[in-house]
Amino acid sequence: MPKPRNHRVSRPALGPLRAGSEAGTARKRGPAGSETHVSARATAATVADVARRYLRLHVAVNCKPKSMDLYRTVIDNHIVLALGDRPMGAVRRSDVAALQYSLHDRPAVANSTIQVLTQLFRKAQQWGLAPEGPNPCRSIRKYKLRLRDRHLTRDEYRRLGQTLRDGEAGGWVSAPAAAALRLLILTGCRRGEILGLRWEEVDLKARELRKRAGLDDVRLHDLRHSFASSALALGESLPMIARLLGHRQIASTARYAHLARASVHEAAARVAESLAEDVL
Repeated sequence: MPKPRNHRVSRPALGPLRAGSEAGTARKRGPAGSETHVSARATAATVADVARRYLRLHVAVNCKPKSMDLYRTVIDNHIVLALGDRPMGAVRRSDVAALQYSLHDRPAVANSTIQVLTQLFRKAQQWGLAPEGPNPCRSIRKYKLRLRDRHLTRDEYRRLGQTLRDGEAGGWVSAPAAAALRLLILTGCRRGEILGLRWEEVDLKARELRKRAGLDDVRLHDLRHSFASSALALGESLPMIARLLGHRQIASTARYAHLARASVHEAAARVAESLAEDVL
């Protein structure tokens, strides 16, 4: 995508256009008296129109089903709801900033929404459905996210294992649900990587297990983080953990770097303690 030119682009005319002329242009006098031309399609297309086309021609073709659902949720619940009836050429940076702020209490959702809207405008310009010029999402800074860093301790693992066994013995945790939870604990898999399961039942039992084990703040995904921290404690490297977790980019594993440093410090302390017995 070429960088936008640095010259000023006139605001597209939004008045009535000649019917039936998709190739027609709306004319407007520029600041120096010269005429500029804006595609009638770019003037008439609304955000909702482009969003439907984006989902059909881009998302449905290039994304996996789970990603498609996420795109559709963001577009339907946030972008179209806030800006759907606006012509593409009428959306300003202030509108995008207002949309972001309306979601400030959910920063991850706000960031995803702005990211999708940015992509939507880029595609719209390629399709001739948005005026050429700077993307209205430009310079919108993403909210900083507070990364969750919850890992189970050995004692918590023991409590969870015992509660899981009690649940099976008492009949309030089914064998498939117990097997799924143990698989999450022992492999570090993502929930979506364990196929063919009724996750409604697993989620329900997980909530009950958390309560009975006194682990109310633990989510299913924290089991994945705990798997990674356990691997680090056993001396595995970050590249190896990236492979274990199925990370395509090492940057995704970098969040565990501070745990790796802690493991190095602990190892150094153990070596020093061993040597001190002979030296001191």
